Amino acid sequence: MPTSYTYSTNGKFNVIKTSAAKLKPIIILKNVCATSEVGINGCFFNYPNPAKNDGFGISWHVDLTSADTCTSNKQTATGAEMTKGTICGYNDSTGKLRVHIAPVKNFTEMKTKVSALSSANTPRYMIGGGSLYLTSDTNWNSVVANEGWNDPYHQGQVDNIVKNGRSGIGYKDESDGYTYVYLAVSQYNDSTNGATSADLRKLFQDLKCNEAIFLDGGGSSQMQCGKPDNTIFTKNGDGRNVWNMVSLIPPL
Repeated sequence: MPTSYTYSTNGKFNVIKTSAAKLKPIIILKNVCATSEVGINGCFFNYPNPAKNDGFGISWHVDLTSADTCTSNKQTATGAEMTKGTICGYNDSTGKLRVHIAPVKNFTEMKTKVSALSSANTPRYMIGGGSLYLTSDTNWNSVVANEGWNDPYHQGQVDNIVKNGRSGIGYKDESDGYTYVYLAVSQYNDSTNGATSADLRKLFQDLKCNEAIFLDGGGSSQMQCGKPDNTIFTKNGDGRNVWNMVSLIPPL
């Protein structure tokens, strides 16, 4: 069934690999598995019944109107803008889709960072989450305080000990000259069989990703995609509705 992506699992994580050009964050206000989309859950949000303005992360795509996007990363406790790890897909001067990850507060900050790489760069999408700092243990160990994950609701998202549902996106510049992304969710959401944030980080390191971010976890950790045997893989978390998802173009 899959034609524009591959699905794999190691028993602990389920992974979709696709071209970086295929990503499109969309606000859905429902469970990922209640859509006709391929992809995973996205940003943190005002749980349990998200409304259109309840997202805490950047969710932006060039083809969507401002009414269907969010251009700020927010501190979950106060709603104020907060610097958080964000992934940006952009077209370079040759038209190829490239990816950059950086901690930013909003769309404007990320656009400035991408433009600093080359004035010809044009953002296509942005998704806010939290930095995994694959190449810097020092930065990773400081991410709780630096990105505001020390509030009582979300400190567990960067807990290296507690097992839970985990989701994230990593990217890799590969030898064929193109950039690919890896969308990952843990197989289980519970505290016995789930994954730690360190497990998620190690997964992307083992995949040799350039960099990665984590997304909302726990019961929000969800995925839907086709499998090589023409069946559909679904993981609906705890059944909750989520604010947005990272979808693939085209859908199922």
